[in-house]
Amino acid sequence: MKVNLTEQQIKLLEWMKEGNAFNRCSDYGPSNGVIRERRKMPIRLHTRAVHRLLQQGLIRYEPYFAFGIRWDKFEITDKGRIAICQK
Repeated sequence: MKVNLTEQQIKLLEWMKEGNAFNRCSDYGPSNGVIRERRKMPIRLHTRAVHRLLQQGLIRYEPYFAFGIRWDKFEITDKGRIAICQK
């Protein structure tokens, strides 16, 4: 199945394919939507792009709590790696 990706989504998946991941606050409050990255991300990340990649199964997330605040760690899936290799 061919997946249509924007240039920004391709850049993000290529960055994630190198072993990078990002963390996004998903708790209610002033930190909601804040992104903690381990390395400088190659794009400005929009919530809509994250939802689209999740819907297509190209990335996944695992929730965790830090100091009582919920965060989601996003990583690339095998399907995401295959989609990048086909580009």
